[in-house]
Amino acid sequence: METGEYYFLELNPRLQVLAPCNNVIILFQLQSGGGIHEFSDSQFGIALAIANMVLGLKEIQIRGEIRTNVDYTIDLLNVEMIRGGPGSYKLRMNGSEIEAEIHTLRDGGLLMQARTLFLFPKTFHYCFLGYFFQGHLSSCTEKEKATQERLVEPLMSLVKSYEGGRESHARVIVRSLFEEYLTVEELFSDSIQLAFDVAGCPLIRMLMVTFSHGYHSSLCFIQADVIERLRLQHKKDLLKIVDIVLSHQLALKASQLLEQTKLSELRTSIARSLSELEMFTEEGERLSTPRRKSAINERMEDLVGTPLAVEDALIAFFDHTDPTLQRRVVETYILDSYVTYTFCSGDEDQAQERINKLAKILKENTLSSDLQDADVRVISCIIQRDEGRVPMRHSFHWSAEKMYYEEEPLLRQLEPPLSTFLELIYREVEDINSHEMVYHSVTPANGPLHAWGTPLVPASRSSGLNDVGMIAWLMEMSTPEFPDGRKIIVVANDVTFKVGSFGPREDAFFHAVTNLACDKKLPLIYLAANSGARIGAAEEVKSCFKVGWSDESSPERGFHYIYLTPEDYQRIGSSVIAHELKLENGEVRWVIDTIVGKADDLGVENLSGSGAIAGAYSKAYNEIFTLTYVTGRTVGIGAYLARLGMRCIQRLDQPIILTGFSTLNKLLGREVYSSHMQLGGPKIMATNGVVHLTVSDDLEGISAILRWLSYVPPYIGGPLPILRSLDPPERLVEYFPENSCDPRAAICGSNGNNGKWLGGIFDKDSFIETLEGWAKTVVTGRAKLGGIPVGVIAVETQTVMQIIPADPGQLDSHERVVPQAGQVWFPDSATKTAQALLDFNREELPLFILANWRGFSGGQRDLFEGILQAGSTIVENLRTYKQPVFVYIPMTGELRGGAWVVVDSKINPEHIEMYAERTAKGNVLEPEGMIEIKFRTKDLIECMGRLDHEIISLKAKLQDIKAGIVSGDAEALRKSIMTREKKLLPVYTQIATQFAELHDTSLRMAAKGVIKKVVDWEDSRFFFYKRLHRRVSEGSLVRTVRNAAGEQLSYTSALELLNKWFLASDQAGAARAVWEDDDAFFSWRDDSRNYEKYLEELRVQKVFKQLMELGESPSDLHVLPQCLSAVLSKVWHR
Repeated sequence: METGEYYFLELNPRLQVLAPCNNVIILFQLQSGGGIHEFSDSQFGIALAIANMVLGLKEIQIRGEIRTNVDYTIDLLNVEMIRGGPGSYKLRMNGSEIEAEIHTLRDGGLLMQARTLFLFPKTFHYCFLGYFFQGHLSSCTEKEKATQERLVEPLMSLVKSYEGGRESHARVIVRSLFEEYLTVEELFSDSIQLAFDVAGCPLIRMLMVTFSHGYHSSLCFIQADVIERLRLQHKKDLLKIVDIVLSHQLALKASQLLEQTKLSELRTSIARSLSELEMFTEEGERLSTPRRKSAINERMEDLVGTPLAVEDALIAFFDHTDPTLQRRVVETYILDSYVTYTFCSGDEDQAQERINKLAKILKENTLSSDLQDADVRVISCIIQRDEGRVPMRHSFHWSAEKMYYEEEPLLRQLEPPLSTFLELIYREVEDINSHEMVYHSVTPANGPLHAWGTPLVPASRSSGLNDVGMIAWLMEMSTPEFPDGRKIIVVANDVTFKVGSFGPREDAFFHAVTNLACDKKLPLIYLAANSGARIGAAEEVKSCFKVGWSDESSPERGFHYIYLTPEDYQRIGSSVIAHELKLENGEVRWVIDTIVGKADDLGVENLSGSGAIAGAYSKAYNEIFTLTYVTGRTVGIGAYLARLGMRCIQRLDQPIILTGFSTLNKLLGREVYSSHMQLGGPKIMATNGVVHLTVSDDLEGISAILRWLSYVPPYIGGPLPILRSLDPPERLVEYFPENSCDPRAAICGSNGNNGKWLGGIFDKDSFIETLEGWAKTVVTGRAKLGGIPVGVIAVETQTVMQIIPADPGQLDSHERVVPQAGQVWFPDSATKTAQALLDFNREELPLFILANWRGFSGGQRDLFEGILQAGSTIVENLRTYKQPVFVYIPMTGELRGGAWVVVDSKINPEHIEMYAERTAKGNVLEPEGMIEIKFRTKDLIECMGRLDHEIISLKAKLQDIKAGIVSGDAEALRKSIMTREKKLLPVYTQIATQFAELHDTSLRMAAKGVIKKVVDWEDSRFFFYKRLHRRVSEGSLVRTVRNAAGEQLSYTSALELLNKWFLASDQAGAARAVWEDDDAFFSWRDDSRNYEKYLEELRVQKVFKQLMELGESPSDLHVLPQCLSAVLSKVWHR
């Protein structure tokens, strides 16, 4: 090929210029197989010379609409290591070259070369080695033999240890481990000096033994672990270990193993006694069958009467394969459990009198207390009556309310195990892990019990056995913020049971779980995947009702009623409300007026239950932390729950809807909607304020839940989840706004033009933005400052577009795009701000507001859409905020008009602090608006007449002309003055604007006391961290003081008490300014002795006040002794 113009320019019209290189010749040939022709030594990679090829490729010019890889080829050829194949490289190291195949290993390493070598099998039996060794020893002297034997002694000891097999070798190793341990530790059982004097060991031996004893605790741990895995036959070593006092933990393990060994011996003795093995001995052969039976009975009685604890040994044979032995063991166990004590005998007529006397004795406090302390729960008495009559049993049970034993008539004829030990009731269930049938107790395992029962009982239920469409977990998890564990309650729909629909049982379960979370003040997580309220029909009526046709021969003419036959009505009459109808032919029909149904989840009862759980979940949002994760389709009441819980995470492929799209299409009479996602997908719910976060899958959803929980206290009123931050709090703020402040960069930083990260006010990578798709002129989320979680509200300074989708149900509807200016509150963004305030307050988070608003949008449509209501809600939510609030006007920011009003510190002076950056602005109006009112054109002309010398001169001449002092053209002078004023008006307008701007500075705000301090932008992070740390600590102490004194003590009063106590302490001294010293305050706070006595006085005053209030009411005073008795009893039991 000599030229490529025809092939490239003619066949590729998009190629405009082709300037080939004429100095480089590449020999290649395109064959049918697509391979490159190899000519001599000239391949494509070394055509003439790689260096010349690089230069030639750089001269090639190809311009057009197609993309080329010439530059990529140039860079590839400049690489020192040339790759020759998928894993083939030529490497140059230490002046030599080598071609190697590189393979990637599973651990990420690179295997440069691998070879496998095979050796020819050769036979060299160990016997040959033995013959060779014996022959060698026979030719050696005795001295040489001793030397050789010492050389092979380790090998011989190893071989001998395997004489009994691998198990024998293991026993030798373990026994040597015990022996070496005892050799050292027995020396230290009494006195180290005495031990070494007796032993007479050399100094190096003493040092070695002492050094070994120094690792005593670690050796004990190893020995204990070995003992746990052992079952020894010889117990002498264990007895020695038990005798060593120093190793108490190891001695405990050894004692337990000895007990297990003894128990094994007892089991062997029981099996030998109750089986018939001994009957075939020389002594047993002389026993006849009746005598053998009698001997077995005697042995059973001996086991019952023995002082040994044979219960555990007997239980071990309950599942024995020998049915005869199993029966005898069970009989022996029953005889041992039901040992009776006969106190006296007498006539049956005296039995009731004695029972009454026993009941009276059991009511005595002393005896009842002694029996209760001995853990006696039931006292059962049996009265043996005449032969043929069943004995009478009287059982006296402990009453926690009456504090004595009383007879329970319902349990009178039940044996104590059946009446009290409900754990004996079990059922067979399939184990989730092993898929084997196991016995599962109905009641939970033994543990702490409550005096008052709870409607919820934790249970482990196997898959597929759920009979309620909901399930809940009480989870305890260890997190970085709470390594000791934190608890949450999770409730979820079970879509495997009736598609996760809500019926009365599901509603009751959800209601109970919600109340449990509120009682325990724990976070409640709802995993939503449901089909709404359950829809049902009375199947028992559906399967048997009949139709009363208008014409029996022509059903198409319609019907009059549906009815039941007398037989069916007799069977399912409770499921319907019907009246009797007698036909002329004598037939009786029960015409159905109403179908009630047998089941309790058919219709309106489901809606009633849905209303109950809606109210409970809404109440839970106000009392605890609630979070809903939509992991599956959520319909009807499920959608309402997602909104009532406020905080919601939605999976991108799961909708939140009220009604299915097919049902809506039927209502509209045409095909309008095509899917559920069109109704309630993320494009709708993430842009209307319902959904806070969206995730792509369940893994991301669970991660979002856990990260959200990392900002929330473990329970209401608990400590904040503070975790030491990797971003140092004393770091300077490196992001500097130029013209406007980017809210996200100010919060979490951004990358500069050179790629360097410029930090913001809060910790790096700690900001989680929520409600991102809704009301974009306001930015809300959660961040951390020095590891302390906070809520953040910031302002978007750029114009954003609000997209209002078209309604498919209206043919003339179309999508609208509405621009929204930055730094302005609109109805949706004001509502978003109010909602964020409410969420942060419920989560007990401190709040930062980066205030940068110019005001509210007050147009007609905005007022119609509720801008006033939303602004008022912001004020109300700030007024009731119970955590520290910091309002900061950032660099280049401004706060004006109504926007200042709704975030002012005087709304909630106990919790809100206001600050401003040095360049921040604030006033009622902007300077341009202010001069329109306070510096009008008339005022500007007056200012010109006062400051401009030319106008002053012209006015003086005009005045002289008017006074007749001089002659001249007055009208010309007036025109000159007007011309001059018109010329200067733009400049003086700027002067007036500057004059108005000087009223807006942050220094004037501080001088007037509307802000607390001017905070420079770069120092704001460290300043606010110190203030946040101090205020969080103060808030914790204030809550402690208010709990001690009562809620009637205000926040300010409690803080004044703390100030007073602090100034009276040694840390304060005489200077009152020490209260502002954070180091002195934290030192005083960390020592609770500084204020514990004051808290005790406040508690005394609170209780005294409550008692005095009770004394003012005669009815309350009447029950006061009983209340005091109950309180004292509770204190005594504690």
